[in-house]
Amino acid sequence: MSNKVQAANTFVYWFFFVSARDLNRAAVRSTANKAIVWLCLARGSQPVGMSNKVQAANTFVYWFFFVSVRDLNRAAVRSTANKAIVWLCLARGFHRLGMSNKVQAANTFVYWFFFVSARDLNRAAVRSTANKAIVWLCLARGSHRLGMSNRVHAARSSGICNPKSFDLCSKYDILEKQSHIWLQNGQKKRGKTETMQEIKKTKRAVALFVIVLICLCGWWAVRKEGFFLDEIYSYGLANSSYVPFLSWLHGGEQVANGKLPEAVFTQSEFLNYVAPQGSTRFDYASVYYNQTQDVHPPLFYFLLHTVCSLFPGSFTKWTGLGMNFVLLGGTLAALYALGMELFADWKKALFVCALYAFNREMISNVTMVRMYMLMTLLTILLALLVAKSLRRPSVPKYLLIGVTIYLGMMTQYFFVVYAFLLCAAYDLYLMFRREWKNAAAFSLPALAGVGGMLLTFPCWYAQLHSQDTVSLESTANNLLDLAQYPKGPLELIGWSIVGFAVGAGIMAVLILTKLGQRWLPGKLRGTTLIPEDVKLITVPALAAFLVIAVISPYKSLRYVYHLQPLEALFCGCGLFSILDTLRAGTRKRILQIVCLAMVVLAFVIEPERMYSGTYKIDKELEQYSQAACVDITGDLGSFTSGVQELLKFQDVCVVPDDSSELLVQYNTGENDTLVLFIGGRGLWQFVTAEQVEQITAQNMETAWNVARQGGYEDVSLLATQEFEQIFVLKK
Repeated sequence: MSNKVQAANTFVYWFFFVSARDLNRAAVRSTANKAIVWLCLARGSQPVGMSNKVQAANTFVYWFFFVSVRDLNRAAVRSTANKAIVWLCLARGFHRLGMSNKVQAANTFVYWFFFVSARDLNRAAVRSTANKAIVWLCLARGSHRLGMSNRVHAARSSGICNPKSFDLCSKYDILEKQSHIWLQNGQKKRGKTETMQEIKKTKRAVALFVIVLICLCGWWAVRKEGFFLDEIYSYGLANSSYVPFLSWLHGGEQVANGKLPEAVFTQSEFLNYVAPQGSTRFDYASVYYNQTQDVHPPLFYFLLHTVCSLFPGSFTKWTGLGMNFVLLGGTLAALYALGMELFADWKKALFVCALYAFNREMISNVTMVRMYMLMTLLTILLALLVAKSLRRPSVPKYLLIGVTIYLGMMTQYFFVVYAFLLCAAYDLYLMFRREWKNAAAFSLPALAGVGGMLLTFPCWYAQLHSQDTVSLESTANNLLDLAQYPKGPLELIGWSIVGFAVGAGIMAVLILTKLGQRWLPGKLRGTTLIPEDVKLITVPALAAFLVIAVISPYKSLRYVYHLQPLEALFCGCGLFSILDTLRAGTRKRILQIVCLAMVVLAFVIEPERMYSGTYKIDKELEQYSQAACVDITGDLGSFTSGVQELLKFQDVCVVPDDSSELLVQYNTGENDTLVLFIGGRGLWQFVTAEQVEQITAQNMETAWNVARQGGYEDVSLLATQEFEQIFVLKK
């Protein structure tokens, strides 16, 4: 045998030629002598005197490595492999080993024998296997990938084969100790190699994930052409100097959603509203003041103002998107750490990150310049800290939980829903275990975080009573309105299925598996789909989804964006619980299909609020930058939503209707072209096609009235946007 390692491994299977039934017999348990004699006779050797155990062992080592290939290839010998592995695994309660890796099987066999429990070692039946131990120790020495040219010397050098000092029973501890030394030396070398290979594999997988994610974010970031109304408010509230709303200019009503004044707004006034200037950079007092007049806490606006202050006088999507990309990176890092904390498996943790990252909802979140990406990061940080506290509770972690709760509530009020449910679940967990001190140590910082927010931003009370739709009263009404309970959650769940298609498919599989688990075959019948620690972290998120679906002022997915990573964690955990019951090849193919579906759908399905076509409108408006511009608007929202287009003009005449005296004075017909914005007559995303036709007809009539005032003879509809329509009047 030129390949000594193969010979050694084959012996493990060859040695156990007896049946599993015979292995349980006391008479067969000490078959070491029989094996040695049989092995020697296989080469035509003379019978060895069995009174001298040491000589028998040395002779065995010598003759073993010169067994013929013909004998090793016998079908009867090969068929004993499964018997040996089954017997070994049953003795240790270990999972059956894969037969493809013969070296691993041989080494694992020797390893597990010498790590039986202390109770088993004291049994007479186990001590009687010392003869086998001699053979196995020699095998362990020979099967390791060591340059051992002299096999006999290898056996003798162990110190267990000294004829003068060897005693079988008294030297059992020496056998075990020597086996530890041999196995540890081999494991260190293999472990170091395997660790390096695993690190390289991890780096390659993470690098591929990051590259695909960067391509995905860049793909959709470039295609984002316009802003949602609330995104304009984000820039305005963060960057305007003590002017939270455009209605406050020119002596307008200084209240939220105040009535717009009849005035001519200049281009610089629009720019000063959405971008900080030299003297207003890093003015956080102004940001704080603006938020006291709005309905949200100020933390997100502090961050956005900081980023925008680095680029004064510039209004661009890239300041907000750049900040969101950084927050996304932090979110994925925290989610990966959370997965490692719960699974202790980098592949599972990375899959959860991919399941969250490659879907429509995540892209909609990261490309929307609002506080929801920041709230997502803080939500995952809170979940991570609680998960770590489950295993290693400590006061520093509890203090960090309090800080995270404070920052989350300073970002968005809906953060408190998940925070409350998670903290309640963790408190109940501690009290169930009668860990009263830990429960108190956890609860005090958590409550301190809530109290700190209430003290540092006392306007929260006024904000929760400030508007009809966004107020504590409307929340209570939604909560008590039993008629909308099925509608609200089901509507949001339906939109979530579209946005989180792969996750929704996995969730459906988990539900069906759980319902029919008792009838399923094999290991899946007794498999726990979601472990208890994962349930404690994720079930509060699922409950928070339903609560927010009921109490939210608008049925929009943006209010539950921050919960989606935890939904991905729940789905990923359940999926791997199912896959772990399958063969490695099947598991790999399923994961490849799921990952491919995630990536393809993420690049194909357009996220929310991309506003495709806005660049084309802006380009057409640029040719009219010197033309007169009139905005007939009925509310602040529709006027603010058009800031991106209004910035193209030197000045804009803002009037409530076409009968305004200011409009008559402004619309003198001196310019050959007039661009007319008409808004405030319906939200285009919520109206039917018939209603759009009716509104368009009304707006066209208004446009002709303005045209006749200025002597314009041609009126054309340039664009219909979310809150307004744009007309071009020409002579």
